[in-house]
Amino acid sequence: MSVKRTNKEIAKDTACLAGEALLTPGVSLLAQGKGKLGLAHVGAGLAAKLALGRPECCSLQQTPIA
Repeated sequence: MSVKRTNKEIAKDTACLAGEALLTPGVSLLAQGKGKLGLAHVGAGLAAKLALGRPECCSLQQTPIA
């Protein structure tokens, strides 16, 4: 059984995933209209970034090759 999805649905899901990965957790919930839960996730995500910092793999600084 296959589920047919429209291009609009696929684009919205792609934008939500990109927001989660690139901006902060909770963006997709806000896009879905789940304000309180989305804001809670955004707050928790930002607090985690402040406490732990960005992962090294995602750092924008390039290390020189020795």
